[in-house]
Amino acid sequence: MLVNSITNCRNFRNGVNRIHYAIYCSTNDAFNLLLQQTLKRVHYWECKDKVNLIAAFTDKSNPEFKNKQWAITYAAKDVVEDYYGHKTLLVENFDKSDELGQLAPINCKSSVSVDNSLVNKVSSLFPTDKTKLFVKSLLKYGKIATMDIFSMTDKKFEHALYDRIAYVKSNAQMFTEQLSVFDHQDTLDKLKVLGDFEYCLNKYADPMTLNSEVHTLFISNSDLFNDIFDYATKVYGMKYQGIVWKSFGLINDHQLKLDEYKLIDSIIDLQQELSKQFVPKEGQVSLYEATYLS
Repeated sequence: MLVNSITNCRNFRNGVNRIHYAIYCSTNDAFNLLLQQTLKRVHYWECKDKVNLIAAFTDKSNPEFKNKQWAITYAAKDVVEDYYGHKTLLVENFDKSDELGQLAPINCKSSVSVDNSLVNKVSSLFPTDKTKLFVKSLLKYGKIATMDIFSMTDKKFEHALYDRIAYVKSNAQMFTEQLSVFDHQDTLDKLKVLGDFEYCLNKYADPMTLNSEVHTLFISNSDLFNDIFDYATKVYGMKYQGIVWKSFGLINDHQLKLDEYKLIDSIIDLQQELSKQFVPKEGQVSLYEATYLS
C-alpha cells in the first residue's frame, strides 16, 4: 500500500526519469533505486504509524504532503550522487591528480558542496564543445563516470586527458588569470547573496514581508540555496525542507522553527568558510584588496 502511494506520485515518476538519464540505467533499475532510497529517507522501517505515512504521500491537504514530495526529490539526488561517488570538482583516486590539479584550483574544502557554476566556468575556458563536455564531466564526476558517459576505454581516456593537460600547459597564463577571477568573483557573489539573507532577517519584522523577500532570494539563487538546504539536512538533520523553503518567516510550530534555525546555522557555516578567503596569509594581499584595490 505504501509502495503504491509513493510510486504513484508524479514527483516519483519524474525522479525515475532523472535517475535513468543521469546514470544511464534502465527505468526499472531507476524505479527500484529511487523506491529504496525514498523508503530510507522517510525512515519506513522505523515508522510505527504506517497509515499516517501513507496519507502523507497521497493526501495533498496533509501538512506532510509537500515534505514527502521533497523526500522523493532528495532521494533521487542521493541515488545519482551515490552512483558517481559524491564527486565534486576535485577528482580523487586518479593517476594524474597532480597534473589535473591545474584544471581545478578552486577551493573545494568547504563542507557545503560547490555549485555547478564553477564547473561551467572552468570548462568554458576550453576551445571546443567536445573538450568542454569532457572537462565538465571529469571535474564533476571523475574518471570512471566520464569513461562510462563517453564510452571510453582506458587508452582513449588517457589520450583525451593528455590533450586537455597539454592545452592547459600551453595556455597557463590565461588559465591562471581567468580562474583567479572566477574564484574571487564567485566567492564575492555568494557572500553578497548570504549578506542579503542576513539583511532580510534584520530589516523585516513583518512575517509576510520577510517571507516574500527571503523566498524571492531562494528562487533567484536556487542552486546556492539547494546546496545549503541539502547541507542543513545532512549536517543538522533538517527534516522539513519544503515547508521552510516556502514558508520561511511564517512558521510558528516549534519543530518547524527548529528547522529554520538549522538553515540559518548552515548559512553561517558557509559565510565563515567563504570569508576565510578574505584573510590573507603572510606576504599576501586580501581577496578584497586583490579585487578592488589592484
